[in-house]
Amino acid sequence: MVSALLRRAAGSCRSGRCGEAIDLLESAVRLEPANFGLHQRLGLCYSGGCRPHPLASADLAVTYLCHALALAGPGCPAGARARILDTLGNTYARMRRFAAAIECHREAAALYRAAGQADDWAREEFNLANVCCELGRWREAIEHYRSALEVRTRERDARRYAATIENLGTAYREVRDHRRAIDCYRRALRVCTAFVHPAQNAALHHNLGNIYLSLPGTRNARRALRHLDRALTVRTRAASPGDYATTQFHRGHAFARLLMQDRAAECFHEAHEGFLASGQKDNAAMARGLSLRAEAAARPLDGAPALC
Repeated sequence: MVSALLRRAAGSCRSGRCGEAIDLLESAVRLEPANFGLHQRLGLCYSGGCRPHPLASADLAVTYLCHALALAGPGCPAGARARILDTLGNTYARMRRFAAAIECHREAAALYRAAGQADDWAREEFNLANVCCELGRWREAIEHYRSALEVRTRERDARRYAATIENLGTAYREVRDHRRAIDCYRRALRVCTAFVHPAQNAALHHNLGNIYLSLPGTRNARRALRHLDRALTVRTRAASPGDYATTQFHRGHAFARLLMQDRAAECFHEAHEGFLASGQKDNAAMARGLSLRAEAAARPLDGAPALC
């Protein structure tokens, strides 16, 4: 009876009928209340870990997953316990209960490593790094990302390698190790080409532009503009007004550093419009103020001849 319910639940899950899958799994739990695997699957469903759905509930997910851990007990196979902890850690992270998330991912990582499951261990290291980033613990995040890259090489898994090394670049940027951050983003760009991964390619160019803009001098401002211009080939106002506005905002600062105030004013104006379109009123007001300031700086002083 339970096996039949599980087969039907799996079919409903594959078809995206999450409510139906949950009803079937709850029926199975009533028949086998001591089955920790059923509680784990219900916890995953309620977490929305597969896909977002209206019945997703972090609180219910935690309840089922914690009950699964209690039922599993010390005799539970390491891999099974680690899978429960992985889902529970991700659920805690979405609830912003970061200390609990770290505890879960650390235990899961240790279990996977002891079992020799390298890919799963690398995923937990990646998850730990992401939670450390949320807490601003950038140096810890760097160590976890670097650990994940021991397994997530470009040759073994180019997609996960790119995601990990991009995040590592961001962590390096936060600790002001600009050289390593630039190197990470450039390595990610070799995988995330504009043709294959246009959105991620644009984000990487935006990040590189942002780093160069944080460095002094006009040469770095020009480098920043080259990368920000490439980002705008994908980040259009129609497709992604918020991203478009952010990139234009940084372009405005680059032009202002180059004393090209008319171009800076244009960029800040575009940023203002994009921020408004994406509902970011505070950022829109900031961009509007900078646009007016750049326009004023671009005008010749009263009584002074305009430069030809």
